[in-house]
Amino acid sequence: MLYLVSFVKSKQARQLEAAIPIEKLSDLKGLVKLVPFLAAVTARVWTDNPLKGEVSNRAAVISEEKEEQLAMRQVENGSWVNDQQTVRHTLREVPWCLEDGSRARLPVLKGSGADEVYLELVGDEYVPLDHGIARKAMDNLLGWRVLGLRRTERILPVGATLAAVGEVARAADAAAAAAPGALRAGSGEVLVLRAPRDGGPFILSARPLPELAASAAAVARRCRLLAACFGGLGAALVVKQVVYTALAVRRRRRLRKMLAEAEQQRRAAAAAANGGAPAHGAAANGAAAANGAVGGGARAGAAASEAHEGEGLGCAPALTRCPICRARGSCIRVYRT
Repeated sequence: MLYLVSFVKSKQARQLEAAIPIEKLSDLKGLVKLVPFLAAVTARVWTDNPLKGEVSNRAAVISEEKEEQLAMRQVENGSWVNDQQTVRHTLREVPWCLEDGSRARLPVLKGSGADEVYLELVGDEYVPLDHGIARKAMDNLLGWRVLGLRRTERILPVGATLAAVGEVARAADAAAAAAPGALRAGSGEVLVLRAPRDGGPFILSARPLPELAASAAAVARRCRLLAACFGGLGAALVVKQVVYTALAVRRRRRLRKMLAEAEQQRRAAAAAANGGAPAHGAAANGAAAANGAVGGGARAGAAASEAHEGEGLGCAPALTRCPICRARGSCIRVYRT
């Protein structure tokens, strides 16, 4: 995921650096043959029919109003916790354009859907709700107590200076064509700024273009570094598990080899005790029980199965299987008479 974010931000930084900077909107007349292309424009917001904010009453081209209900909710242990729910959320936009005083205007299409939109917080008010005694008692019984409403308003004000990055293209949109001073690109067509059709950046920000590119590049570097750190940690954990598994397999093989050698020594000792003939059954087990099957040095004094006695008293408590037949069982002490 971090590598994906790093890739997206790196691509965005490269696209921002590759955008054609437009110093004056009137310069777009000489670039009509290159349309469509990614451009970066710094200009002021303008419209002939502005919106009026509900809270601030300021002129704007994009207005976002949100109304939230603040309440207290009772949980299972009887305590009350804060809760909020969005009651109303509206986003309004009127036809607007960018202008820089050169008597040329660049209409912006669907600016509210940009990847980054500068919206200024101009209103934030809280309206408490006064309830009667009966309503308060009912709220306590239901476990839900409404405190009031919070209204917030964010706008893109008229006259704000923006760094806009998007695709300059031809359009015959009626609202864009109706903008006075819009640059003409042919009969019935004007130049507009819109979201790139190939998925490029569409940004309306109060920050300058170099800062936007540097910010995207910095986020890409941080995500790449974090991804490398987490990748290295994951690789280290995998290598650690592989090493532990290899060591466990090596210990098991060494133990099997020791058991096989001890078994051969017991059989040789049993054969020597029978005058050179191989021992079988109880005689072999009796001769093999001279020394422990695990340690090999201590005399056998415990049995891990009904058939084999061959564990020293020091090794017996740690065994869960018979070292000879591998049968499961707990060790018991053997007394000889």
